[in-house]
Amino acid sequence: MACNTVPSYSIPLLKRRFNLPIFDVLSAGVKASFRLGAKRVGIIGTSSTIERKTYEKSIRKIDKSIKTLAKACPIFVPMIEQSLSKKNYSKLIIKDNLQIFKNKKVDVLILGCTHYPLIKKDIQDYLGPDVILIDSAKEI
Repeated sequence: MACNTVPSYSIPLLKRRFNLPIFDVLSAGVKASFRLGAKRVGIIGTSSTIERKTYEKSIRKIDKSIKTLAKACPIFVPMIEQSLSKKNYSKLIIKDNLQIFKNKKVDVLILGCTHYPLIKKDIQDYLGPDVILIDSAKEI
């Protein structure tokens, strides 16, 4: 599954219904955060993905000591789809949405939407080199 919202709603159902291996970007992002040894994991995604708290639940199943901080950034999708991410004000939108992660000093930030890697450079520029960005699509 190449979307973060779909597995956040459907993995349990699909696992019950089908006896097939299921590969999804959500699980890949979680595994990457553990592989990197993160203790403070930031997660951004669409409203639906963040509201389900699937990332946080998946991380806590493996290690309850890891701190998570999730934030919906639904404005990023239309910003990317309408090529507004190439405008100067997109950096202000990124700052406005991601400031909490800078303040809380996360180790990694999971890009929980397959659109978000398209603005990965701007996200990295804002958060700085100490925050590792996880592109779950690349991870899978």
